[in-house]
Amino acid sequence: MPSTIYLIRHTESRHNVTKDFSHRDPPLTALGTAQSTALGASFPALSTVGIILVSPLTRAIETTLAAFGPLLNTKSDARNPAPKAKLILDPYLQERSALPCDTGLSATALKANFPALEAYIDEGVSGLEEEWFVKEGFLRRMMTR
Repeated sequence: MPSTIYLIRHTESRHNVTKDFSHRDPPLTALGTAQSTALGASFPALSTVGIILVSPLTRAIETTLAAFGPLLNTKSDARNPAPKAKLILDPYLQERSALPCDTGLSATALKANFPALEAYIDEGVSGLEEEWFVKEGFLRRMMTR
């Protein structure tokens, strides 16, 4: 059976509304969180999702957790089945501009902001370089890993 790939962009983030691009790695707005939750509730093939590749930018992680959090559940019991999808934070999916709004947080900051990530990421925060978000020489660094 052929696989299907869905491409989803993050929902509304603070800099989308304010047009202030000077804040580093801005989070979703309340509307963005609601949009993400609605996305998960209406996603046409939720039960078939096996892998979720996501940018390590805060807005992308927040969109993923709000939309697909139930697939990534780490507590397995009658009310919470075992995780159904693998989450991979992929620095190749980051924005390419050097604007502060497109510059992510360090791996240490991501661990602090999203402590649950460590529990259900196969290749994620623990696999990220501390300064994964530095644009200069990014491709060269990735090619020599």
